[in-house]
Amino acid sequence: MNKCVLTGLVSLLLAGLAQGAAAQSAKPKTPWYIGAGISVADASIPGQTVDATNAAISAGNGAAFTVTDKDNRSTGSKFFVGYSFNRNFAIEGGYAYLGRTSTHTDFRGGGSPSVSVGSLNLEYKMTGVFVDAVGILPLNDKWSLFGRAGASNTRTSTNISGSSLVLILSSDDQAETKLLPKFGGGVEYHINESFGVRAEWERYKAPDPLSDEKFDIDAATVAFTYRF
Repeated sequence: MNKCVLTGLVSLLLAGLAQGAAAQSAKPKTPWYIGAGISVADASIPGQTVDATNAAISAGNGAAFTVTDKDNRSTGSKFFVGYSFNRNFAIEGGYAYLGRTSTHTDFRGGGSPSVSVGSLNLEYKMTGVFVDAVGILPLNDKWSLFGRAGASNTRTSTNISGSSLVLILSSDDQAETKLLPKFGGGVEYHINESFGVRAEWERYKAPDPLSDEKFDIDAATVAFTYRF
């Protein structure tokens, strides 16, 4: 986690609280709002899991080397509800589908030319239920910056499949859920009193069901907000 980024976000949240205490008269007319957005999520299956799995299968089928392809980027989504205590501080909670990440490994024999002696596919799917404290810095009547810090109950589920040489692993699907920290920040444009559009970046942490590792998920989201 970048300490400078985290320090800036915490400072923004504290500033929101301090300004809110001195400016209760600035409380929005419509404190409740909802939002939904589309994300581009980027995550990598932990290297420890990929390396350990590949080594175990290579030893079992006599592979001389492996070729691994990774697909780290996918589409996600986010749905949330928020409450603005004043113009500088809000609480948001919601659900995020954090996409999928996968690796495909081809196990190759040592002949010339080398031939495939098996394959293994690892696929992770990530979701999260989150609550964030949001500090808001209005720039003018239309634009505002915001930072967030909170926690997500993040669930990672795995799907394992492969050729007949690794078929025994195909029934070894697992899932794990853990409460882990998250943070982020972005900018919002207020179209009018009711509607807004925001662009933001967030970092989630997720558990790895196949090891003791945790891995990062970066999500860039464009969302629309509506105030009641």
